[in-house]
Amino acid sequence: MKNDQILDAFGALNDEAIADANACQRPKTNRWLKWGAMAACVCLLVAGGIHISRYPAQPITTPLEADDTPSIEDPPSAPASSSPENQTFIPVSALLTESNSGYFNQALEISSVPVGQYDGLYEKIHSVGSDILRESTGTLVPGTETWYRISGHDDLQYLIQKNSGSYSLWKFMCFDSDEYAYQDVLETVYKIDSAHNISEIKVHPATMDNTNAGKAIQAEIGSQTITGEDEIKAIYEILCTLTCYGENNWDKINLGSTDAAVDQGTSHEAVWSGRYLTFVTDYGNEIDGLKYTAASNMFYEYYGIAYNQLTAEQARIVHEILKIEPARGE
Repeated sequence: MKNDQILDAFGALNDEAIADANACQRPKTNRWLKWGAMAACVCLLVAGGIHISRYPAQPITTPLEADDTPSIEDPPSAPASSSPENQTFIPVSALLTESNSGYFNQALEISSVPVGQYDGLYEKIHSVGSDILRESTGTLVPGTETWYRISGHDDLQYLIQKNSGSYSLWKFMCFDSDEYAYQDVLETVYKIDSAHNISEIKVHPATMDNTNAGKAIQAEIGSQTITGEDEIKAIYEILCTLTCYGENNWDKINLGSTDAAVDQGTSHEAVWSGRYLTFVTDYGNEIDGLKYTAASNMFYEYYGIAYNQLTAEQARIVHEILKIEPARGE
């Protein structure tokens, strides 16, 4: 199971659980502790807890031990000044590996990296070994000394970090800002500046309800792949209007009810209304974080990354393309 699949499994647990447990969350003013609430709530659902720590873009320097002595083999295979066009293109899929069964008990590491005018938050993910990552490094990220693009890539979705001669793979989460234009993410991080940069959009039903009833609804909804230029352009243009409010904003996201609610005339509204999206870029990357819920006409992501509510017309277009029907009555 790859990292995006692992996160889907995690999302299935945390989408509704965290949204319904906002009372557990910490005040936003303490950025080092604000993830504690999410971990506390998720602990009700999975064994073990999640410890989250953040690291600065440049790790604190400590005296080198014998095993940390730099080697002539430490520098990346491609000089930092090389352009991506002059490097061997390494697909991201070649660097991802299946995680072990103890994923939910492992620490989730978050690091801040300068990305243009923002600081980008990146999460450390399971990957191939350090030696392969070292040979897969591309250009140095501007303003850093230890962060590299993947060889042949101009985008910043995945980065390789060098730390004391060891290499690890990191994935973009969001900008460390309370409000920013999602178009900045598309252009700066994903290198998407037009709909032509998106080759297809994969759409899957929401999986936050994995009861027998929830799975039956997921099967009825099914998956689809959007390849029409007009449809991709319509979705892209809507995404370019979005304002992102950053992480830890589950209180802004209404996913709808998971359980059947006869008195409200709806049945498993969250599943009927929810879709998970994967955007495939023209250079082969998959952007799998965005989700949509018609319960509140909003895009959102893991970790409570929230976006503004769509207008009625934007929602109509999205619902038509994603084939979202009103929640079914009992």
